[in-house]
Amino acid sequence: MPLQGKGPKDLPAFLEAFYKVSDDPEDHDTYLSFFSEDATLVMGLKKFEGHEQIRQMRHAIWAAVATRHHIVGKVYPGGPPGELMLFGTVDYGLKIGKELRSEWAARMVFDPKDTEKMKFYQVYLDSSPGVIAQGKSIVPGENGEMVIR
Repeated sequence: MPLQGKGPKDLPAFLEAFYKVSDDPEDHDTYLSFFSEDATLVMGLKKFEGHEQIRQMRHAIWAAVATRHHIVGKVYPGGPPGELMLFGTVDYGLKIGKELRSEWAARMVFDPKDTEKMKFYQVYLDSSPGVIAQGKSIVPGENGEMVIR
């Protein structure tokens, strides 16, 4: 993997551990340990900056989900050393008893000061299957933004 020393020394182990803890609804501290203190995480249209906001996001994304299982399918160099693009699937078990699978992509940028941590992580995921599975709709809001009802 052409990170050229600007990413984890053992990238496969990093990815395996990161997505394993991503699938754990309770281990927020270990999840945060993969990010620098001032990291930015973008999930869909929402941006979270720093550990406290990322922790709050973690709690929120488990509200309707009982289980999730990420499968990393492909990993690509993302341009400059220290950046990756990933593609995979995630299986969800919803608290309402339904199951679904969704494709995702992500961009990881490792912190040049601590290459074992991410300074930026962005997830590209179509959340509409989960919304629809819960009997909700995505509709235009008053200001043109999309809202879930």
